Amino acid sequence: MTRAISKSDPREIPDVSVVIISYNTSELTRRCIRSIDRERAACDLEVIVVDNASDDDSVQKIRDEFSWVVVIANKENLGFASANNIGFERARGRYVLVLNPDTEVEDSAIAKTLEFADACPDLGAAGCRVFRPDGNQAASIFRFIRLRDIALNLFIPHRIIKRSKLLWKARYSDRDFDQVQDVDVIAGCFMFVPRRVLEVVGGMDSDFFMYGEESEWCHRIRSNGFSVLYFPGARIVHIAGAATEKVRPRMMMIMARSQLLLMDKIRGWPAAYAANAMMLLREIPRCILWLLLAGIPGARRSEFVSALEMSVRRTPMFLRGLYRREWTLGRLS
Repeated sequence: MTRAISKSDPREIPDVSVVIISYNTSELTRRCIRSIDRERAACDLEVIVVDNASDDDSVQKIRDEFSWVVVIANKENLGFASANNIGFERARGRYVLVLNPDTEVEDSAIAKTLEFADACPDLGAAGCRVFRPDGNQAASIFRFIRLRDIALNLFIPHRIIKRSKLLWKARYSDRDFDQVQDVDVIAGCFMFVPRRVLEVVGGMDSDFFMYGEESEWCHRIRSNGFSVLYFPGARIVHIAGAATEKVRPRMMMIMARSQLLLMDKIRGWPAAYAANAMMLLREIPRCILWLLLAGIPGARRSEFVSALEMSVRRTPMFLRGLYRREWTLGRLS
């Protein structure tokens, strides 16, 4: 569910409103804000942190260290999309930058993207180079989800897919990452969006709790005639998965459901049903395999038990998906 974002107050409009969603990432979020603080001399910006009911000290520590940051404390975990929409409503900038809390901007990345965006009149959203802490560039541009990609990810090991340019085309493996690219989807860890686009297409789809919302948003942005561009002139460092590692089984469940929901929204319900059937086809034998391995004593037993837990949680959802659109019935949170 989406709605248009109203125009901001014309008084004292900053260039960029940076929206960060925080969930039990106190130290990482503060490191992210410190990296943004170094950019404040290069462009006029504001930072809005929306905290999703963290049970650590995130809210108080951010308020204590950064008096210039707007902190919105939700009373419950609303998920990534809904929390961002709250931030968008508060944002006053000509542009909104969605930035993950486990990122650090480098070398005036925000100011450089601002200059790039100002020169692109039809821009709908811009992404940048994304690097891992080890210095390797991470995939940050993607094609819209297809059944082919679901099948590849389900039945071919990820390490094999990554080594093949043919199989890795879903992440534009055939492109030159040193060049500006017109792409389907940019990574949700850094999304630079003009205010006028929010006013036309609305914010993120709150049907998504986490995962998939950036793809649906980019699909809607492109459907309204705007471009989605990869800009290699700016870079960030991203520590992926920092906010979800402690609740991995639940997040894997949400990820599977979000893939089906995304497929339904941009490819139609028959494609979503087909994807659900493929997921079930893979999950049942895996569930049996993990059950057998979890009963064998050894150093890896806890790993097999964890894998079994994930399969046991996902399998009933896929079974129900055979006779109803399970992925559309409320949000997994």
